Amino acid sequence: PPRHFYSDQLSPDRMWTELTRIMAERIPLVVGTYPATSARKYRLTGLYPDHAYTVMTCREVRGVRKLGLRNPWGEDVRRPGTPRKNGCFEIDFDRFGELIEVISTVRG
Repeated sequence: PPRHFYSDQLSPDRMWTELTRIMAERIPLVVGTYPATSARKYRLTGLYPDHAYTVMTCREVRGVRKLGLRNPWGEDVRRPGTPRKNGCFEIDFDRFGELIEVISTVRG
């Protein structure tokens, strides 16, 4: 069965724990951004409003938490100075928490 949870209902530490656990178990994971009425918050972020992204990686580098996302369209709204390939890119976890509304998986 599907499982959905909203970013504003979890503390950042709980969200990170859930994301890393799901990724470690190799369970498919997608996230969704806020509706188009929030389009202004996505300006120059590299993300589209009201859109879904696949979570590809979840890692910590020198104390900085990062998530690898993929746009299923295979394209990006490029943030200045950010190289992208096939819609894949990394986002800092803190920024992720501000821009992602819903996290969905198939079980867990």
